[in-house]
Amino acid sequence: ALAAGETPSPELVAAAGETEGFKPRTAIACLAFIIAGIAASLVLNPKVSLPGIVPLGASPEVMAAKAQNLIGEFGYTAPPVDSAYRYKYDRDYLRHIEDHDKSRGRWEQLKSGNPSAIEFWYRTSPRYLEPGFFLGAGTSNGAVDSDDPPRDATGMTFTVLDPSGRLEYFEAVPPQKDEAKATASTPDWEALFKAAGLDMAKFKTCEPEWIPPQWSDARSAWTGVAPGRTDVALRVEAAAYRGRPVYFQLIWPWTRATRMQAFQATAQTKIINRVILAIFLAVLIGAVLLARRNLRLGRGDRRGAFRLAIFVFLLFVAAWVLTAHHLPTADEFGLFVMGSSFALFVAGVAWLLYIGLEPYVRRRWPNSIISWSRVLAGQWRDPLVGRDLLAGVTLGVVLHVWFQLGDRAEGWFGKLPPQPDTSTLLSLLGVRASTGWVLSEIAVWLGFGLMIFFLFFLLRLLLRRDWLAGTVFVLIFVLAEALPGKYPIVDSVLVAVAYGSLILILKRFGFLPLVAFGVSEAVLGSLIQTTHLGAWYAGSTIVGIVFVLALAIYGFKTSLGGQPIFSGSALDN
Repeated sequence: ALAAGETPSPELVAAAGETEGFKPRTAIACLAFIIAGIAASLVLNPKVSLPGIVPLGASPEVMAAKAQNLIGEFGYTAPPVDSAYRYKYDRDYLRHIEDHDKSRGRWEQLKSGNPSAIEFWYRTSPRYLEPGFFLGAGTSNGAVDSDDPPRDATGMTFTVLDPSGRLEYFEAVPPQKDEAKATASTPDWEALFKAAGLDMAKFKTCEPEWIPPQWSDARSAWTGVAPGRTDVALRVEAAAYRGRPVYFQLIWPWTRATRMQAFQATAQTKIINRVILAIFLAVLIGAVLLARRNLRLGRGDRRGAFRLAIFVFLLFVAAWVLTAHHLPTADEFGLFVMGSSFALFVAGVAWLLYIGLEPYVRRRWPNSIISWSRVLAGQWRDPLVGRDLLAGVTLGVVLHVWFQLGDRAEGWFGKLPPQPDTSTLLSLLGVRASTGWVLSEIAVWLGFGLMIFFLFFLLRLLLRRDWLAGTVFVLIFVLAEALPGKYPIVDSVLVAVAYGSLILILKRFGFLPLVAFGVSEAVLGSLIQTTHLGAWYAGSTIVGIVFVLALAIYGFKTSLGGQPIFSGSALDN
């Protein structure tokens, strides 16, 4: 078809090309690399990942029960109608260490958990908590956040504990209207100190400086040192209304008055945001123009684009079902509308990118979408599909270990252990949340993979040389992600290898292994990992490993196409 100057149809592309997958020897080698890479990742994770270094304490269910008991001890005994909880990073503490301690072993203090760089928060409410912000992935996938919905209803409480169960922060909303005339009782500050693991007798009274977020009729403050850390000054601020605490906070040397902070972005963040925005707009505008042209000429693969869009939509809806904070009221319908709307938006973008890109790829670079075309045609057990899946997972696992080794090397120079996105801490909430995260990653990488594919294809059209297009592609991301950082040389090597690998995958195997590559690396890099499978957070590890291994084993078996694994003649070939 190409020789005749024609654009091959999607069906012709699916039927063309290779019909065999890997030889048994190659497939076994790939599977061995995957298993060895997962094992290496589990061993390296406690040394290079922040959640692997900081002690995580008790399970979230135990922490929530502890927080609820404290709330009752503080005088708020009414059973809550709704509650929510999650983990978060204390980024101010991490920034303080990075700015004030220049030694190579400065992050070793995180292993003590005193104070902790990871905290647990727990919210209660006399009404159902309905989040108002929705982004569709991670922490904003219909989940309640620390300030969403706002803490403005009488009786709402917000409690922050360190992983050991010690109180770090407490806030309660007092009555909006109070007609009581009796004199308020004296607050029991001792109970707050006890909950925080502090000896009140070792602290001196001082003038309050921090304004409580809620109205109060009594305020107090104390200064002292942190228990077990005589080198760390600690200030305690508290407030009460009619004898019940409405505010308590430990003020560390690194605690910032966040309500007084103007928005500040680092130079690196500004550069990355601008580059990403420019790339997104360029790709989206290009996709709109190309899709319009292809639809007018009647050469877009509408069936394939529709199937892709439906798959992305279902993935995001399933992720929303697993991670959102659901309500037993009619308001659940509104949450469903938000979740399905975002899923529909992403599915629409995926459809647009595919309609705009696929006909040109099918005309100029059809070999890169043969296995993908077979997937869309329902040929899931095709050996070529298995081969590309196995290759993508193998390279994803290898690259993940490569990143871990890079983080380990930078750690020798005092670099902060990687802080996975806050949404990663969702995996600490159990198998359900971890599974939802995996599903959203698949959907994200389908869209991100299309954007990468689209960008590289445009560079090929403009520069007319594969090596030149690949070089420019890698340089774009090196300039955006590596050079603005504090370790530009090491980061440049890591980023160049990562995005260079993407180009090699596209050139050698095509789009399907690119998606398998990205999802495998993202799952291993995002979910909490541990070798202690008896730990309460091991569910996250199990979900990640089972997913990657299941994808690898399916690719391994399918790529053989019925070839015997242990046949002597087969292995010789």
